[in-house]
Amino acid sequence: KEETGFKSFVNATVEAIDIANKAYQQEGNLSGLPTGLIDVDKKLGGLNPSDLIIIAGRPSMGKTALATNIAFNIAKMNFNNVDSSNKNNGVAKSVVGFFSLEMSSSQLAARILSEASKVPSDQIRRGEMSENEFRRFVEAAQQLESCTLYIDDTAALPISTLTARARRLKRTYGLDVLIVDYLQLVRPASIKDNRV
Repeated sequence: KEETGFKSFVNATVEAIDIANKAYQQEGNLSGLPTGLIDVDKKLGGLNPSDLIIIAGRPSMGKTALATNIAFNIAKMNFNNVDSSNKNNGVAKSVVGFFSLEMSSSQLAARILSEASKVPSDQIRRGEMSENEFRRFVEAAQQLESCTLYIDDTAALPISTLTARARRLKRTYGLDVLIVDYLQLVRPASIKDNRV
């Protein structure tokens, strides 16, 4: 978000009314982009442009799975009736950028394809799929060709590089949601920078 300096209370109030009006007029009463998770959307009102949401929890509690599901749900809203003008039924496609600093893009894609095809990821990893399951897996991959989810799996990115790549993605394809998995793996840009 650009720095705008001080803003009068009246201007801030007008913005708050605009957000409330948007939620009131929008189906599902969300002011932001739906995550595809009904309970999360009810609590947050969808994902809004100024939001910074941090998912925290103990190891192996499903933080990456949750972030992946949200990213996939947002991106998959786009590939029904998509035309070449970057529109989906008159609504601009939502672009998701995913920095996966721990997991490779192919591992992340396998998770998403597992979810889409309803084939357990451990079966996909071991190749223990029936012909029907493999067909569903391939069909899911074909359906997701127009998915607007972009993954960068470069390990230990400095914050300056992450910022530059996010800006490049925004210029090239647009950018509505940016996910970093996970924040502690982002390196400071220089020795002078601290972790905060």
